[in-house]
Amino acid sequence: MQLTFTQCKQMLANSGRAALDSFLYDMENQPHFLCYMDRIVSISTMQAILQDGCASGAYMPAVEYHTAKACLFEMHDSIEDWAGDMEIVFNPLEDSVASFAALLCSAAVENWCYQYSEILENVSWG
Repeated sequence: MQLTFTQCKQMLANSGRAALDSFLYDMENQPHFLCYMDRIVSISTMQAILQDGCASGAYMPAVEYHTAKACLFEMHDSIEDWAGDMEIVFNPLEDSVASFAALLCSAAVENWCYQYSEILENVSWG
């Protein structure tokens, strides 16, 4: 992920040098499920996910049924690590496996991004 000088200054002001270093490390070492779907490569994508969620169009791979289903089957352990604490219910009478996969993938992406909400607060999008 490339950051502008202004974004780095804003992130330093929000959380300090250690948090910025940790953030940069995490961006280079994203969870397997994100690497499988499509790595997040911009602050603007992360902030859009935090503001409106994946389903708003902020991160389409998580809500595209075929991508989410393939990711869930291949990367279920990684997704479970990030979506595991959420109360997500599968109702086979109303939900398809693909829609459930999209729900899980979206929750995992949103939870992963949420951990950076403090350092990203008031950081320029672009």
